[in-house]
Amino acid sequence: MSAPEDLSACAAEPYRGLVGQNEDRLETTLILAPVRVIRPGTVVNWPPLTSRINFEISEDGQVTRIFCG
Repeated sequence: MSAPEDLSACAAEPYRGLVGQNEDRLETTLILAPVRVIRPGTVVNWPPLTSRINFEISEDGQVTRIFCG
């Protein structure tokens, strides 16, 4: 098991509960921060923005990871 992500840089801790949820939940959740949704095959630009919340989505549309960058 991997260590939990440090979500303090982008204030994403309140959204940790979205992991395992369907990506549709992102549309009904008020998030007052820069956000990027990363679906399979999405090209991710570099460098990361420490204030941005990233939501990684699986092939079946589930939020699998939340991280800053």
